[in-house]
Amino acid sequence: MMRLALDARSTQGDRRGVGVYTTNLLLALARRPDLPAITLFLDSAQPDPADVPLSAFAIRRLGGRGGSVVWEQWRLPHALRGFDLFHGPANVSPLVTPCPTVLTIHDTIFVRRLRDISAVTYPRQIFGHQYRRWAYPVFARRARAILTVSEASRKDIVDVLGIPPERVTVAHEAVSEAFAQARPAPLAELRARFDLPATYLLAPGAYEKRKNVPLLFAALRRLGESGAPVPALALAGASHLFASRYPEEARRQGIERVVRFLPYVTDGEMKGLQQGALAYCWPSRKEGFGLPILEAMSCGTPVLASDIPVNREIGGEAALYAGVDDPGGWAAALHRLLTDDALRSRLRSAGPAHAAGFSWDRLADRTLAVYRAVLGEGGKGG
Repeated sequence: MMRLALDARSTQGDRRGVGVYTTNLLLALARRPDLPAITLFLDSAQPDPADVPLSAFAIRRLGGRGGSVVWEQWRLPHALRGFDLFHGPANVSPLVTPCPTVLTIHDTIFVRRLRDISAVTYPRQIFGHQYRRWAYPVFARRARAILTVSEASRKDIVDVLGIPPERVTVAHEAVSEAFAQARPAPLAELRARFDLPATYLLAPGAYEKRKNVPLLFAALRRLGESGAPVPALALAGASHLFASRYPEEARRQGIERVVRFLPYVTDGEMKGLQQGALAYCWPSRKEGFGLPILEAMSCGTPVLASDIPVNREIGGEAALYAGVDDPGGWAAALHRLLTDDALRSRLRSAGPAHAAGFSWDRLADRTLAVYRAVLGEGGKGG
């Protein structure tokens, strides 16, 4: 029986996109009747994940001084002796392992310059970026096989990192089980808490420049200049305003009165906000997958997304698109959503069925197939 090891740290603590991926991969794997023996490696300094079925797996907790880099480059490799395969599901792996490595690379955003990522930088962020920019391409080249979450990311991995295309397998994500099962928070309570009018747009509030949030400010200004009513804009998860400088940009565009900066919200709160929104806006310049598009669609919320390949791949015909740096095009699209009842109805009807076409079980099937293909090659060493 093959013995597999998986780095499950991304499921611990504050969970970002890679943590959602790892959690739902493990949930889907745990349902498999042919599940191989998998050991999850956790950071003993972090709490155990609350919604991972730990009983389906063996658990190893590693700890000590030195931070995450020492954990993954010193403690983990020594603990991997005796395993047949290691999977790093969150972009990272040890540089040297005693067994073959499968690596999930979600995107190639890490190769960009730091000033293209954040408006404000600080020492820890600078160190982390330099480490990722140097180490991640090395991880990719040393991996026996690579999984990724979209054809757009696969193309970037091949073109940017120089990985042979036959080593890269695409397995789409899906709406997370936690989000799908969450009970929507009452809309009246959400409106009262966040000072939202009856008509509002919802968008991500993340600080990274690639999220392209200021495009929405410019589009709302254009919309107002055309004489159309300007809906409120709720930015969910806008907790790093010192880094994003969104309040300053909203004032510069003269639309600060309609912008609401929301904290990070629970799945149930996000679901309620989605269901009450006129549309979910996703103006990003670069994504590996774009899971919030599917989450919005699963709620029956019309989606307006930037016209980039990955958004077309994930959103298909169930979304509306506008140019990635075209505030006039976004203003026109928003005006259509405000005034075209038939368009809104079509998008609301198409979204749930489209989102349901994506499956974590299918992702788990492809992941296991990659494991077996690598082990079928024989040999040891990372």
